[in-house]
Amino acid sequence: MPQPKPRRRLAAQDRKDSIARAALPLFARKGLDGVTTRELAAACGVSEALLFRHFPTKEAMFHEILHQYRDLVTTESEQLDRLPPPSTGALVQLVFMFMRRVVIREPKTGKETMLFFYRSFTEDGTFARRFLGAVKDLRECFEANVAAARAAGDLLALTTPAHNLFWFVQHIGTAACLIRLPDRPAIRYEGSLEEAVEQMVHFVLRGMGMTESALKRYASREQFAQWR
Repeated sequence: MPQPKPRRRLAAQDRKDSIARAALPLFARKGLDGVTTRELAAACGVSEALLFRHFPTKEAMFHEILHQYRDLVTTESEQLDRLPPPSTGALVQLVFMFMRRVVIREPKTGKETMLFFYRSFTEDGTFARRFLGAVKDLRECFEANVAAARAAGDLLALTTPAHNLFWFVQHIGTAACLIRLPDRPAIRYEGSLEEAVEQMVHFVLRGMGMTESALKRYASREQFAQWR
């Protein structure tokens, strides 16, 4: 007969995961230093004793939340394997997928994580640094595609390193995400949100030095519709 011990370990891990997920909204509102263990226990629906059994410190819970985010990013990074080989078309597709995810999806499905991320900048930045460190695979994929697009003559030979271009794209996407986090967005774009994302993609691609002929070839509305 199978031993019950592995099942107990799984149940304990499930409880640990659920506690960390329940604590995330509280961390997002108050930050790591502003939350008490009593508040955490109440938010998670457990006693302080049980909370300490799973997480001896608030920092341990913080690391669990970060670990869960890294697992999510790792799973989503597998989508990069389905992109075409490095090329101008793959670069456009990657930028479109990234911008659409950050601007449209994250304010809905990842709202609490993003609130915690932005709040981190007003504190010591630890969560923000580790949060951004989890996108290494995405950044490397982006840089490879920039190199291919430049070699094809579809990107102007700018002196800006591809590493910096990635972060500039990320900054624009996360800024657009930030204004959409409140229940009532801070601003509204003219037209639909999907149209605004397409315009952002064209904006950042032009900023990266993409030629107009390459934009017409690889960044048409018809092409975007296929990638949604």
